[in-house]
Amino acid sequence: MRASWPTCFACSRNFRYWVFSLIRGGNTTVLGDFSWPAAHDVDAFAMGIGDPIAKFRVGQELARRYPQVEWPLVVHPTAYVGNGVKLGKGAVVCVRAVATVGVQLGDFSQLNFGCTVGHESVIGAGSLVNPGANISGGVILGRSVMVGTGAQILQYVKVGDEAQIGAGAVVTREVPPGATVVGVPATQKALSTSDRRL
Repeated sequence: MRASWPTCFACSRNFRYWVFSLIRGGNTTVLGDFSWPAAHDVDAFAMGIGDPIAKFRVGQELARRYPQVEWPLVVHPTAYVGNGVKLGKGAVVCVRAVATVGVQLGDFSQLNFGCTVGHESVIGAGSLVNPGANISGGVILGRSVMVGTGAQILQYVKVGDEAQIGAGAVVTREVPPGATVVGVPATQKALSTSDRRL
């Protein structure tokens, strides 16, 4: 039986199990792994993974294994996408999110409810901008960056790959790759070994 578009999936933290939900008239959940789509006639992928590092890795692996499967853009009708905005494959722009002019959203990136992204900003592949966050013009987010709810990133700041911006933080200067910053103004937080991602 042909799977209806879209096919959605999520993964556990340890990358061992994948949930593929086929949306037909109702929902059907099937557990599987990366080989699951090969046994099914899949038209398209759409991702709902909250961890940006995992989301990027999963997206890359599925795109590598299944280059023929489409990654449609998902843009809510209430979102605003301005002139010259470039959306990468599998990008998601949620309810009332705003991407002004000349913004670039990388593959598998996501703008959540009510966030704003200013002119000529770059949102790296796999990055996640959470609800109510504001990214000023000219900001560059690296790959797999997590921007917390209500965070503010001021103009022309660069945020390195896999960095995390805490909820409500105000970022006024460059954030190194892999760093976690919190507070007003945002400062780097030292992480214990148990806090670090694998």
